[in-house]
Amino acid sequence: MGIQLEKLIEKDPDIIIGAEDAKEYFEKTSGYKDLTAVREGRVYAIDVNLLERQGPRLAEGLVKLYEIFHSESLPDSPAN
Repeated sequence: MGIQLEKLIEKDPDIIIGAEDAKEYFEKTSGYKDLTAVREGRVYAIDVNLLERQGPRLAEGLVKLYEIFHSESLPDSPAN
């Protein structure tokens, strides 16, 4: 189930995380290009299997989300 474009524009998210093809879709699709997350390069792709399938890979998905939200705190981050 996706989010309606009108609702997404209304919320204007600072960050978008989606399936692996999400970044290209948001950057190329009319209406989405003006969102703050897209304009500022904060659209991230993640393998949905890491989040949707129950099992040990959920921990890997959690690590990926942490890396997206807190990349500045990682030891090899350019910010450090």
